Amino acid sequence: NLSKSKFNYFDEIVYVSEGVKESFNKLIDTSEKEEKMIPNMINTDEIFSKKDEDNNIEVDPNVINLCSVGRLVYQKNFASLINKFNEVIAKNNKFHLYIIGDGKLRSSLERQVNNLRLNDYITFLGYQKNPFSIINKMDAFVLNSHYEGQGMVILEAASLGLDVIIPKTLEKYIEGIKGYDDIVEPILNLKKHEYKLDDLKEYNMSIIEEINNL
Repeated sequence: NLSKSKFNYFDEIVYVSEGVKESFNKLIDTSEKEEKMIPNMINTDEIFSKKDEDNNIEVDPNVINLCSVGRLVYQKNFASLINKFNEVIAKNNKFHLYIIGDGKLRSSLERQVNNLRLNDYITFLGYQKNPFSIINKMDAFVLNSHYEGQGMVILEAASLGLDVIIPKTLEKYIEGIKGYDDIVEPILNLKKHEYKLDDLKEYNMSIIEEINNL
């Protein structure tokens, strides 16, 4: 109640995504407040400067390599992603999923992979100080979270030229990225291609403009 009362003193509330606004409005009445949507900027200079750093991760160039990044907790919904990937492998085994991140569910997720006999197709990489150098070796990025604040890692992967696959339920957390009713089919449709960097200049400039207009 104390934290809710503090918002009475603010004239305007800024959200990083439509999904955050939706969740916030369920807790606090903002009908008398000005509201705006301004997502976080993406520092592509940092991403591009780190993308070619050495790491000890070798990927098979003859398969489609995907990665997902996030803490291994309920919110990130990796258990469902593993089940979806199991459907993919059942139809085409020329895919490999790399999971970057650590968390309290790691042991149970590793057991799930073992029980599904996916050890040759899913690799847990744990926490990585520089995930961009690994993402840069991938063909696609997939995220299947229950919810996000703003899915910045999606745009970070897109800036490296990767195909991005998310469910429709995540569209409200990341503007401009198309989601799918079922992520299995778009994964199966992935093809290798030339991966072109995107500095997200227009995206970042629009955010600067919105901040200046506050």
